[in-house]
Amino acid sequence: MHKKWDVIIVGAGPVGSYLASRLAGCGLSTLILEEHLDIGRPSCCSGIVGTSCLSSFPIPPRVILRETSSATFYSPSGKTLRAATPNPVAFVVDRPMLDQSLAEHAQELGAVLRLGMGVRGLKINGEGVTIQVGGNGHDDLHARAVVLSTGFPSSLPEVAGLGLIARWGIGAQAEVPVNGLEETEVYLGQGIAPGFFAWLVPTTPGKALAGVISSQTGPYLQALLKDLRQRGKVKSQESQICFRRIAFSPRSRTYGARVLAVGEAAGQVKVTTGGGIFYGLVCAEEAAQTLKRAFGSGDLSSRSLAGYEKGWKSRLGTEFKVGAWARSLYGRLSDRRIDDIFARVQGSDIVPTVTGMDDFSFDWHSPAIAQALKHQALQGLRRLFPFRDTH
Repeated sequence: MHKKWDVIIVGAGPVGSYLASRLAGCGLSTLILEEHLDIGRPSCCSGIVGTSCLSSFPIPPRVILRETSSATFYSPSGKTLRAATPNPVAFVVDRPMLDQSLAEHAQELGAVLRLGMGVRGLKINGEGVTIQVGGNGHDDLHARAVVLSTGFPSSLPEVAGLGLIARWGIGAQAEVPVNGLEETEVYLGQGIAPGFFAWLVPTTPGKALAGVISSQTGPYLQALLKDLRQRGKVKSQESQICFRRIAFSPRSRTYGARVLAVGEAAGQVKVTTGGGIFYGLVCAEEAAQTLKRAFGSGDLSSRSLAGYEKGWKSRLGTEFKVGAWARSLYGRLSDRRIDDIFARVQGSDIVPTVTGMDDFSFDWHSPAIAQALKHQALQGLRRLFPFRDTH
């Protein structure tokens, strides 16, 4: 057993485990600490990823439950818009199985995983990092660097002196029995999910995930399930509901001396959908490259690790900026205005224009948003809230 690890990663979600595999694979002694006894559970995630995610990261085919090439969007009054592509653009994965497979991969490459290890605190100094896991100090662990992949919320990034997450919302989800649901449905409206949206995502035959993300707390999922039951879309509204907080903005600082934050712990979440798997994996890759260089030079100072934040912002900065603009605009729209936009889009070719783009992607949203705003049907939105085209 290592007396002092090179890197301790707190959190064995897909982001932490992928990072562990990258670090262990280049010869760094790596320990993953997971507070739960069962990898991937509890889970409160719809588990949708795009083709870029599948092609860029080691996600095994066995975790894929369903391919997705279409979705129907519902306005507050019930108007519909259907978007479809010739080939799948998104995939519903079994989230617990994804977490387990990436943790197994990390261990195959030499990382060590310890379950049931809740971290009470950490101390960072010029000699290294002390991770407090016991009540008397005898069980404390030591490393040269620590990566916080704890999800959100967690007090550890603040304890480590990292920045704050300024904006966040509430997510709620339940698995429900459905009547022949074949494609994802998305429900819009400030009375349905203030500031965001609700969804019904088919997973396996006869089952789906129903969920809501909102900028406010409230019984929005219960109301959605009741409505879906009355409309015959779900067989029962009696389901176990999970809740979690979701970051709507990145942490203002994601690095420090001997410490990085990645994934949801860093607020690296799609502002447009609340999804964190792809962005987190992209940032984990940047973290791996930064730590590899830092260990190679023997310099784990804040200045040395600053390249991590520069790297992930270079890759995702435009996505965050455009996504934040789109979410802020949507939050200002009344249900009447949302219905008006649906009517405008229904009478135009905007949907096939956007979905027919060469770079249309579930993983990268800014090109589609920019293309949609160029269309005559949506020109008026620019006057509601200034937008600078970054493409």
